[in-house]
Amino acid sequence: FPGYFLIVQDFIAAAREKLGVSVGPGRGSAAGSAVAYCLGITKIDPIQYDLLFER
Repeated sequence: FPGYFLIVQDFIAAAREKLGVSVGPGRGSAAGSAVAYCLGITKIDPIQYDLLFER
C-alpha cells in the first residue's frame, strides 16, 4: 500500500494547498491510520485519541 498512501497524500495536499478545498477528517480505517496522520492525509492523531486501525 505505500504507493496508494503517497498518491492520496499528493491529492490531499493539492486539494488543500492549491485548490483551497476543505478536506474532511477521514473515514473508515483511514481515520485510525498513523501512516495517514504522519503523511498529512488526516489531521487526527490516532494515538492521542486511542483510535484503532482495523477494517
